[in-house]
Amino acid sequence: MPIPKDYVDIINMLKQATDDGRVIWRPTRFGVSVKVDKLMLELWSGTDEETDTGFVTCALHSDTSKSRSAADTWFVDANDDHYQYMLEFFNSAKRQGLGIPVMLDSLRVALAEGRVIGETISSDKDDLPF
Repeated sequence: MPIPKDYVDIINMLKQATDDGRVIWRPTRFGVSVKVDKLMLELWSGTDEETDTGFVTCALHSDTSKSRSAADTWFVDANDDHYQYMLEFFNSAKRQGLGIPVMLDSLRVALAEGRVIGETISSDKDDLPF
């Protein structure tokens, strides 16, 4: 299934905002989510157990819903034209949610300072891992 028509502009804008670092994604059990007002958009990726086909799923939740189920869900799989785009979007959102860009910036700063990095090995016998 391709990206539904009524989601295309939203996904494009959200992907651009994510790539620009303007979206605060939060890790979830299976993927990442972002809250916007009373809505939550959730993304996750995986592989179908029966067909071994990759997929990316999008779910829209509303705080006004009494149930925890999604108001709307859709997916693209590896056979769809939009799969690679959605997989790149999901991976970018996941990296943001896990704080990878901040971690990499920290490493860049430490390396640019030219100082010694890493931990020294203690000569204390009690610190041996075995």
